[in-house]
Amino acid sequence: MQPGLRFAASVVLIVLGLLTPVQAWFAWSRDERAMRQGRPLTSPSMMVPLVVGTATTGVLLLAALLLR
Repeated sequence: MQPGLRFAASVVLIVLGLLTPVQAWFAWSRDERAMRQGRPLTSPSMMVPLVVGTATTGVLLLAALLLR
């Protein structure tokens, strides 16, 4: 596998792994407040970055395998 592509895929996954729990904590806090106040719950704000990051990682790994 191409070391540069493998490294890039690893960085994307590490960043997503670091950001997801932070966002989950803020979303939990926001939803908890909304439930107490009788407001509708918020939509998941991290969904698009997770999908894009996962797809990017897949493309990077596929390219690394094909360029081997």
